[in-house]
Amino acid sequence: MARWVHRRDHAKRLDLIPFQEPNLKARFPTVSLEHCREELHLIDGQGQVFTGAAAVHETLARLPRAPLTTLPFHVPGGMWLANWIYRWVARNRGWVSRWLGPGDDR
Repeated sequence: MARWVHRRDHAKRLDLIPFQEPNLKARFPTVSLEHCREELHLIDGQGQVFTGAAAVHETLARLPRAPLTTLPFHVPGGMWLANWIYRWVARNRGWVSRWLGPGDDR
């Protein structure tokens, strides 16, 4: 997903940082490395932390065509479904990665 986001972030509004970054704790002292292993985190300019499906939503909202890509999150039940899908993908990350293969930028 990081490559997909990076390719679409033409305005360079997002700084994609792997959780393995050596100085992560110094830059973001309130963020748990263990939680970063479990789910995506987005920290906005005011220091607000979004995790999981909410982080996906916030990430998409910062990319071009945001109204189209974030629409599913705004329909009734959309965020509930996004959370369910996010947890399923997180639990099956290895299988999903193998299924997507090297072309995961689709």
